[in-house]
Amino acid sequence: MSVPETLLTTRVKSVFATEFAPEGWTLADDRLLRAAGKDGVTEAGVSPDSTIEDGRNANMLVVTCTVQLYLPFNPDPDEHYVVDPTSIVTYADRFRRAIGANDNGNVTDFWYLRMPRILYPVDPTGNKSRFEATVEGRCDNPGIYA
Repeated sequence: MSVPETLLTTRVKSVFATEFAPEGWTLADDRLLRAAGKDGVTEAGVSPDSTIEDGRNANMLVVTCTVQLYLPFNPDPDEHYVVDPTSIVTYADRFRRAIGANDNGNVTDFWYLRMPRILYPVDPTGNKSRFEATVEGRCDNPGIYA
């Protein structure tokens, strides 16, 4: 059995790459820094968050990761520069729907995917040009099924 955290991030990377193929975006195995995007390039990363036993069923693990999509921003603050958050919420919605379409287990030892949370943190200039999504997966507990 593979490492549950790696199974989750690998599957999430596949869903992301398929959904955002037209844009040419892929997920790096990385937690992005706040300054990501200042060089004019969209950056995306995935990193593991937590792994816990399901409270009702110790045979199952609940594994979470964070997916970050940071659009480019101008590092020189300009109070007259307007960033419409419609584009970032549209990207987040596309990703949410892609996760939803891939929520059932098509991997033997990894079952369900859900996206219970999306945050829209501000970029360093105070604009909403990024999202951070929590993706949750459930799988067999290798501590029990080893």
